[in-house]
Amino acid sequence: MTQPLNFTDKAITDLMAMAVNLPPYSRQGCRFLVDLLRRAEVFVLPETGKLISRDKAYPEVSPLVFRPPFPVVALEYQFRGNFGSETRSIYSSVACSRRISLAWEWEGMTPGGADARIAPGSATAIASIIYFDDIKKWVPVWAAALIRHDARYQTDRPLGLRRQLFELGRINELQMRAPQLEVPDVLVLLPELARQVADLHGQKLSIDMLSTDLMDEINAYRDFCLAVSCSNVSTEKTAQPDKLNRARIKAGKAPFKDFHTLRVKDLADDWQGALGIEPGHMRAHAGGFEWVDARMVKENTP
Repeated sequence: MTQPLNFTDKAITDLMAMAVNLPPYSRQGCRFLVDLLRRAEVFVLPETGKLISRDKAYPEVSPLVFRPPFPVVALEYQFRGNFGSETRSIYSSVACSRRISLAWEWEGMTPGGADARIAPGSATAIASIIYFDDIKKWVPVWAAALIRHDARYQTDRPLGLRRQLFELGRINELQMRAPQLEVPDVLVLLPELARQVADLHGQKLSIDMLSTDLMDEINAYRDFCLAVSCSNVSTEKTAQPDKLNRARIKAGKAPFKDFHTLRVKDLADDWQGALGIEPGHMRAHAGGFEWVDARMVKENTP
């Protein structure tokens, strides 16, 4: 049985404390994230957030697949990477062993108010909130990605950043050369920090750094969306123990949030092998043809 991680509740506490000492606009951004975390439906994912084999390039699916199943979702997962084993660069990962991929249906609102650039309901926002092991605190990445529902796949982009990530071992060659879904828009959450990063590294390099900071959480969310779109995947909600939450309320703390997990039909919970997506397709039979929905399938044995 999947155990609760309670990352979202702990991140709320850290971000509320963090906001007190931030400059004005970043304080708004931090509180904006706290509001989203409080509204979020929580899902607990497997370690590293990987639901689907990453040995292959991601399938090109409609961006509409990335619409969240609830207005706000928080995907919690542990990340036990080989921190520090890569060739060191500004794109290297650091020790952040707990992660939250926070995604919400774009409502046309920013920390500072309404934003008319993108119509409400026409994009999905994805933010990364990570636990830094060295300081033992939850901290948000300074901006969120906005994936428009009419985004296109780009096949002619220079390899640039992807080649550097390939050389660092963060992606493989198939992923490096695969078409990329365009993500031209970001939602700045911590403006003062964003300005400092841009002043130090320049605009282009700061955007490349943002892309690598968001990469793991975007991948986890993409896995999640592809999984829940499959016909043999269902969700199961688990309530937190009443006794535990009563004790927390008595102590003046917020109760822990209930959480969801994913279940793949006919697959044991302790399965350790890779999973893939069998795309939807037409199947011939004696009476003609029928449509078969996409399914999650075993790719190999443990």
